[in-house]
Parts: sequence; structure tokens; C-alpha cells
Amino acid sequence: MQNLKLLFAVIGGTLLLIMGASWLFSLQTQNALEQAEQAVAEDKLVPVDAHVRGASESAQFTIVEFSDFQCPACAAVHPAVKALLAQYKNARLVYRHFPLNSIHKNASLAAKASEAAGSEKFWAMHDRLFETQDEWKDLADPTDYFAGLAKELGLDEAAFREAIKS
Repeated sequence: MQNLKLLFAVIGGTLLLIMGASWLFSLQTQNALEQAEQAVAEDKLVPVDAHVRGASESAQFTIVEFSDFQCPACAAVHPAVKALLAQYKNARLVYRHFPLNSIHKNASLAAKASEAAGSEKFWAMHDRLFETQDEWKDLADPTDYFAGLAKELGLDEAAFREAIKS
């Protein structure tokens, strides 16, 4: 009889402990969800000088991509993002540079190369950088490679080299 009382006490205590822990966890989850639901101002995500592809003013939804041209995962998702924009004409893509310099030594220079291509050729350079990532990612200095891409896109090579420096 005494063992039965002890068993019920242990089971009851365990249930109370589980219910208390579940209640605390649900409070933490609710707080995290409330914080996540707070909207970020669009002007912080999409600055005036942002690179936008797709429907700019008429877009029903916007994808803001923080990306690194040397990142293999970013290059892998690139075709899917392009296909998404082709499928949904009411979408826009905003590209934001996020070079991971600690693991991608040429990421910042690639970002500079895309900017040096100028607003007219930014997206063409963007696409070529992702498409050719395997060819330049391990180069000690990919400046010459990027200048070759610029020339391929019809840019003035000397002006491009000057722009990439600044």
C-alpha cells in the first residue's frame, strides 16, 4: 500500500513538473513569435539605391536576398530565384550584399565587381558571378577574371578596373 502511494506521488510530481515546464516553454515561444511578427520598415530592407529585379512598383511581394557571390549555397539557389521571378511577374527581388569575408576571401571583391558594373549591367554581372563561381572562387586575386567578365558584358575594361578599386 505504501509503495502504491509512493508511485502515485512520483507520477503526480512528474506530471506537475512536465506541465510547469510546458507552460514556461509556451510563454517563451509566444514572446519569440510576438517579436518575430514585428514588421521591419521597408526603407531599411529596400534602400533607395537598392538593386531591384522584377516588378518594382507593382510588386505584390518582395524577396530581399542577403547574399554572397562566393557562397556555394547562394549560387545553388540562384537559378531557383530567377525561375521564381519568371513565374511570378508580380514579384520583385532586392539584392543586398552580405559577403562572408571570414570564409570567402573573394566575396568582397566580387561584390565590388558587381557594383563596378554599374546599374545598367549590375544584374548581368550578378548572374555571371554566380554562374562562374567555380572558376574564380579560389583565385588569389580574381580582379583580372572579373575584368574579363566586364569586357564580356560590353563594359570598358579600364573604367571597370578603376571602379573596382574605388
